[in-house]
Amino acid sequence: MVIRGGGEPLIYKSLLDILEKHADCYFQLFTNGILLTDEVAMRLRRMGNVTPLISIEGLKEESDARRGKNDVYERTLQGVRVCRKAKLITGAAASICKSNYNDLVNREYIELLAKEGVHYLWYYIYRPVGADPNPDNALDKEQIRSLREFVVEQRKDAPLQIIDVYWDDKGNALCPGAIGMSHHISPSGAVEFCPPLQMAKEYINEEGFNLAEIFEQSDFLAGLRELTSGSSRGCILMEDPEKLVHFLEEQRAGDTTSRGTVLEEYRKMRPVAGHDMSGEEIPEKNTFYKLLKKKYFFGFGAYG
Repeated sequence: MVIRGGGEPLIYKSLLDILEKHADCYFQLFTNGILLTDEVAMRLRRMGNVTPLISIEGLKEESDARRGKNDVYERTLQGVRVCRKAKLITGAAASICKSNYNDLVNREYIELLAKEGVHYLWYYIYRPVGADPNPDNALDKEQIRSLREFVVEQRKDAPLQIIDVYWDDKGNALCPGAIGMSHHISPSGAVEFCPPLQMAKEYINEEGFNLAEIFEQSDFLAGLRELTSGSSRGCILMEDPEKLVHFLEEQRAGDTTSRGTVLEEYRKMRPVAGHDMSGEEIPEKNTFYKLLKKKYFFGFGAYG
C-alpha cells in the first residue's frame, strides 16, 4: 500500500501509530525526507513494514526551486543517510521534467544514490497540473523516448533497482488506473482514479470496508478505465484533457481538493506529450525485470 497522506505525510503525528497497528500490511511512504530523524527511522526499523520512498526533484538549485526553500537537497540526502543508518529498504523518486532531466537522468546520479544507500529508484513523468501548472516544463516526445531508452539500458547493470509504471514488458505504454491495478485515496477519503486526477464520486466509509466494493462496482472508475484505454495506452490527462473534462462534467464528479478549482484548471490545460509510443515500442532487456513486469507487476490480464 502506498501512503501519500496529502502534502508531507510525516507531519501527521499519528501516522506511524496507524502503520504500526497494521503489521500485516507493507507500506511505501512518500516523503521529502526532511522529517526523517534517527528516532523516526529506528521506529520504522522496529516496525518492519514500511519502506520510505524519498522524493528528490533535482540537485541543489532545482530542489530549492521546487520546494521554495533553501538547502532542500542536502536536508533530503540527510534523510536518506538516516534511513541507511537504520538499515531500511529505501527508495528515491523523481518527477522528470525539462528542468531536472539532465540532472537526474544519467548514470552518475544513479551511482550517487546507490552510494548513499538507496535500494530502488522510481522515475515518474511530470504532469503539469494544479493551481499553477507549468506545461512548458513538461517533457517533449523525444525526451520521453530517451527516458524510456535510458531506463531500459540502465536496468541491465545498475547498482540499484530502477522502477517505472508507464510501460509493460514489451514496451507498450499503459496507465495503472486504466488497467485497474491501482487507484488513489485522497486525505478526505475520496476514491480517485489516480493522484493527479483530483475528482471523484465515491468515498470510503469510516472503517474503509467499502473500498473493494467501490473498486469493483464504481461506474465512475469503470468509465474512466474505458475512456483512458480507448483513447490511447498513455495518460488522458496529458494527451486529451478536453475529452477528460467532458467526461467529468457528464458524470458530475466532485472536486476533492480544498481549492475547489480543479475542473476549471483542467479546462485550461493544453495537450502535452504522453508516453504512448505506438509502433516504436522499446521492450525490456533485463530478463529478470521483463519477467517481473509480465508475470507480477502488470500480470493482471491488462489490455487483454
